Amino acid sequence: MTASPPLLGRGAIARLGLAQLIGWGISFYLPGALGEAIVSAQGWSRSQVYGGLSAALCCMALLSPLLSPLAGEWIDRYGGRRVMSAGACCNALGCLVIAGSTHIPVYYLGWLVLGVGMRLMLYDALSTSLAQGARGQVLEVMARVTLWGGLASTVFWPLGQGLLQVLGWRGALCVYALFALACLPLLRSVPGEGVPPSQRGSIEGPEPRNPVWLVSLLFTSITMLTSFLSAGLSAHLPGLLDELGGAAGWSVGVAALWGFGQLCARFVDMLYGARLPILLHSLLAAACLPVSLAIGWLGGAQAWLAALFVFGYGAANGLAAIVRAGLPLVLFGAQGYGARVGRLLLPSYVLSAIAPLACAEARERLGARPTLGISVGIGVAIVAAALILFLVARSGVRHSADRSLET
Repeated sequence: MTASPPLLGRGAIARLGLAQLIGWGISFYLPGALGEAIVSAQGWSRSQVYGGLSAALCCMALLSPLLSPLAGEWIDRYGGRRVMSAGACCNALGCLVIAGSTHIPVYYLGWLVLGVGMRLMLYDALSTSLAQGARGQVLEVMARVTLWGGLASTVFWPLGQGLLQVLGWRGALCVYALFALACLPLLRSVPGEGVPPSQRGSIEGPEPRNPVWLVSLLFTSITMLTSFLSAGLSAHLPGLLDELGGAAGWSVGVAALWGFGQLCARFVDMLYGARLPILLHSLLAAACLPVSLAIGWLGGAQAWLAALFVFGYGAANGLAAIVRAGLPLVLFGAQGYGARVGRLLLPSYVLSAIAPLACAEARERLGARPTLGISVGIGVAIVAAALILFLVARSGVRHSADRSLET
């Protein structure tokens, strides 16, 4: 048996967290800050502009049969540092292409490049790198790293608005590209140098528990639906708050509570999360979703309830990111983590790709409140899947314990 690699130091965690904050802010949260300005300046429809994020996520989905498992295998083989650095360069290039676009095809090309960068740099790539280089402390390290990443919307929505006022949307995107390149020295703290193919079978971890197909289906369903909500609502949250009428011109400020909610949830998880099993983490994160969404659906016209909705959903989203990183280790073990998780996440990329465009269509055809009502229904489905996974996986733990006693 080999000992788990040592826990990353505070400085390394801070650098990785800052890199995630920047990576999320300049890509996933870009439409929330600059989307409406691009609509006004270019005369393109809202669906066309917000469809850019859909294009990025669609790129991840379409390339995922190759890119997603391959990214995991690259990290397994070469280490996360090189792969994530390549992702940061793709993010910089994507921002520059979008900044220079005057026609929709070029605009979407920039988003496609961003899609590759997002897959190679954000949480999924980081958690795979940690599973290789900081095995045994994945949950603790991810909880600390995501404290920083959870502030991406809180920092970059107001920052994007400020850059917009001074430089315009094209200038803001050029600054975003510089932020992406600033991630390169930060990513030197990514652990792990890769595992040679001959040694991959020796990676320790619990053996997958039966029924693997059912556990895989439930895990995939949870990540798929959670990603759909996150991608759709994050791209449109300031606009949704405006349409609900409760933000009174402060929609960007209220929407920034999303990141603050993520930060608070992850801070509490960092302090007390080790006392809860990861399966209970998953159930708790899922239960927060429909509750917070229902607050926005029923009471979002009142500013304080809109703020409570955004904060609560941000908290649920913050917990979900930690669960997404650590749950596969418990369910399937560490052996072949990168490639396995890459395959399981394929459907989540597909639904994430659809989400911003679907949310834009729902806003235009139905309005903000019915859109949130649909989101509540999706949240309830996530809770049901998480509850079944909790019961099935707990039964698997008992079965494994019984078998070990028999032998």
